[in-house]
Amino acid sequence: MVYLYSYPHSGRSWVQMILDEFEIDITVDHGTMINEKYYHNKTFTDSHGTFAYLIRNPFDVLTSRYLKFSRKYGDMWISLEKFLLYKSPTLNKTQIEDIFAHYTSGLRYQKIYNNFVIIKYEALISEDGHKELKKLLPNIPESILKQTLSKYSLDNVTYLSKCDPDFSSKYSLQFKMNGGGSKYKELLSESQINDIENFLVDNKYYDMHLLFS
Repeated sequence: MVYLYSYPHSGRSWVQMILDEFEIDITVDHGTMINEKYYHNKTFTDSHGTFAYLIRNPFDVLTSRYLKFSRKYGDMWISLEKFLLYKSPTLNKTQIEDIFAHYTSGLRYQKIYNNFVIIKYEALISEDGHKELKKLLPNIPESILKQTLSKYSLDNVTYLSKCDPDFSSKYSLQFKMNGGGSKYKELLSESQINDIENFLVDNKYYDMHLLFS
């Protein structure tokens, strides 16, 4: 069994599709914030299997969310740069602060569960993605893992989400894969990227940000 824990828009549905290919029992969870810390919602012990914490570059998480909202609101929506550093009145913090609160809380489970693994989204979509997937499926030959990642490439999944209603419904996609391959550095100017990098340094997030480089 795999307990897949992640912040929204980190690639959870995509990883779930891949695990379903191998008929893996999977429980998914985004967690709940209590007193400024996130906690997973469902019971897990080491005997249940693997606790997998799926992480993705936080600004790419927000870029994925931005693309979702921008389709909904159109030209009236704010710019990506403003959205990335937007302060939510509900959270009373920037969205990026909320993501890092999730990461900080999530990483503490590494000290609690022996079967804890970090799965990096960026590593999964790289040429050596099968090596990252091997952390979840250690008994599956690498050749099979490569074939599966190819079958569920972001392009293929995007196509299926548009053309196969049953597939879309199963994973509640509704063309959710819109931001699957988008990176904020591909959508912003050099000066805008520098502003974001300075934000990370000024707010002492840079060391954690290196997790996603």
